[in-house]
Amino acid sequence: MLVFTDVVSDLKKGLLPKDLSAFKKRFEIAMIKKMGVLRLPYHFWSNDPKINPSSEQLVWATLILEDPGFFVQVEEVVALEVSEQLQGKSTANELLSAIRERLNEHMDTFVGFAPNESFRHLLAGKISRSPWSRKTGS
Repeated sequence: MLVFTDVVSDLKKGLLPKDLSAFKKRFEIAMIKKMGVLRLPYHFWSNDPKINPSSEQLVWATLILEDPGFFVQVEEVVALEVSEQLQGKSTANELLSAIRERLNEHMDTFVGFAPNESFRHLLAGKISRSPWSRKTGS
């Protein structure tokens, strides 16, 4: 189950969350859970999304909220996950490239939710205003 299932459903209908304050609180709770999981050794990370929210969903939520501090936090989450998954078997440049690629994949999925061109443009605008808009391949 996705932490933000209702939000994903709304995005597919061309809707953004109505109450951004409540959405922000949900995001903050998800981040607290995520940070708790990331403190554990990698092999103990839960696959249960209620315990370990998906970084993909955190990326989407950050794009919706457009909070500068959240961009930094979520990018760190993605970086840590990618680093752990590569298990130190990559150079610094390969790691940075993998992080950029993961963020780009999540952003492509985010824009892909749009049911029409006008909503796609709105979501793409959120990406272009984000610090991640410059995160293209090496």
